[in-house]
Amino acid sequence: MNYSDTALRQRYIDFIREGMYEVTYGAVKAWLAVAPDTRFGLEYEHMHNYHGANDEHLLGALHDASGREVETRSGGGYYYDKSPWEQYSKALCLSAANSLLPPYVTACVAEIENLPGVVLGKSIGGILNEGTLDLAICCTGLTFTDVQSCHEPMEYYEKIFAGFSKIRPYWTKLSVIAKQHARGGVAIYWGEAPQLAPSNREDPLIAWDSVLLDKDIRLTRVGVPLTYDQRKHAAYLVHHSTVDALTDRDIEFLLTHPVITDGESVAKLFARGFADRFAFVPRPIDNRTEEHFTASPINRSKAGMFYNENPYAAAPMQRFVFDGIDERTAVLGEAFRDSLLDDGSCMGACTVVTEIQSSNAKWTIFGYSLWSNIISSAKQNQIVGALDAIGPMPVRLLSEEQVVAIPSVDECGRTLSVTLESASQGGTEPFEVLVRKPRGKQILAMSVRRPEIGFIVVEEEQDDVTVRIQALEPYEIVTLFFE
Repeated sequence: MNYSDTALRQRYIDFIREGMYEVTYGAVKAWLAVAPDTRFGLEYEHMHNYHGANDEHLLGALHDASGREVETRSGGGYYYDKSPWEQYSKALCLSAANSLLPPYVTACVAEIENLPGVVLGKSIGGILNEGTLDLAICCTGLTFTDVQSCHEPMEYYEKIFAGFSKIRPYWTKLSVIAKQHARGGVAIYWGEAPQLAPSNREDPLIAWDSVLLDKDIRLTRVGVPLTYDQRKHAAYLVHHSTVDALTDRDIEFLLTHPVITDGESVAKLFARGFADRFAFVPRPIDNRTEEHFTASPINRSKAGMFYNENPYAAAPMQRFVFDGIDERTAVLGEAFRDSLLDDGSCMGACTVVTEIQSSNAKWTIFGYSLWSNIISSAKQNQIVGALDAIGPMPVRLLSEEQVVAIPSVDECGRTLSVTLESASQGGTEPFEVLVRKPRGKQILAMSVRRPEIGFIVVEEEQDDVTVRIQALEPYEIVTLFFE
C-alpha cells in the first residue's frame, strides 16, 4: 500500500472515508435528537492526502445528516510571528483546503491561533496582517483564539480588539469579495487523484501523503500570484513532484491550457508517452552551469545578463536544456558551463516559452532555477514576464521588489482587487504594478497600518492600468479596490 499497490491503497482510503462518514453521520443525528437547532461545521486542514483528494467524507456527512448548509474553519499553524514568511505558507494551506469545498459549504473562516496568547508571541500587527492576508487569499471570515490563556492583563486584549475595530471596514470589503468571487493568477494543479502517487522503496514511508505547499514553491515572494483556487486563473503551475500522480486525463487537460513548470516535469511527461506534444527534447545537465538571458522581449532590459544560482540558496531542482528547438519556441535563457569551474561553453536553451502541438496552448518551462525565492532581479523579471506571455496575469509586478500579490477577479475576468504585501524586513521603495481589466477606474487603497496609502496612476489604457504605490513598511499590506 505504501509503495506500488495503489489499488490496495485506494481500497484502504475508501474504507477509512466510509467509516468516518458513518460515525460523523450518526453523531450529527444523535446531536440533533436533543438539540434540533444545531448548525454544524468542520475545523480542519488539508495538508495531507491520507484520507483522499478532498474532505467530503466529513463535510458530506454533516450536510446529509443535518440537511443544512455547512461551514468550515481551516487552519495551518503560524501561532506566532517570529518567522514572518510562514504567514504565506499558512495562507496557501487555507487556499488549498478551501479550493476543495463543495457548494453546500457557505462559509469558510480562517483559524487564527495566537497561542499561547502572550505579548511576546504574535504581535498585534502580526494578528491584523494575518487576518488581512487570509481574507485576501480565500476566506470569507476570521476566527481568533486570543482571550483563553489569561496570561496577560485584559488591557492587552483590549488593544487587540481595538485593532479589529479599526480595521473592520477593510476586512469587510475583503470578505464581501471572498464570498462572491475567485482568486486569479496561477492555480497550483494537483490532479484528480493525488493520493495515488506512486512511491518507490527508497522513498520515505507514506511519501504519497504530502501536499505541495510553500516550502516547495516559493514563487509567492517574488510577485507571482499563486492560488489553489481553480475557478478563474490565468495559468496552471505544475511541480515535478506532482507529475507522477497525474492521470492521463489530467495531463491531456493541462496540455490544452497555459502552464508554468520545470524541465523535470517535462522529462516525466516524455517518459509517460507525451513526447509528441513538445517541439524539443529535454536533456539533464549538471549543476556547474549558469543561465544567460537572451534578447527575447520578455527579458526586457535584463537581456545579456547572467545568473549563477548559489547552491546554498537553491530549491531542489534538476537542471535541463532543451534540444531541437523550432520556431514555435521562444528561448528566454541559455545554459552555459561555469566559466570558472569549466570551459564556459553554451549547452543549449534552458528556459523557454513554447506552443504545445495539437492545442497551441502556451507553456513556459524552466530548466534552470524556478522554485527558489533567492534570485536575481533578471530571474524575477524572467519568471513574471514568462507568465505574462502564456496567460496574461491579472496583476504583474513591474518593480524589483519582494512583494506578494493576490488578485481577485469576477466571473468576467475583471480584476476587483489586488492585495499587496511587502515581503521583506526592509520594506519596499515606491513600486509599480500593472493591473489588467480592472472592474472600474475608481481606485480605493486601504492599508493595515495607516488610514491613507499614497498612489498615482502612471499609465492608463483601455484594459490595463499601471499604478505606482508609495513605499511600504516591512510586511505592510495594502489592497487596491477597483470600483
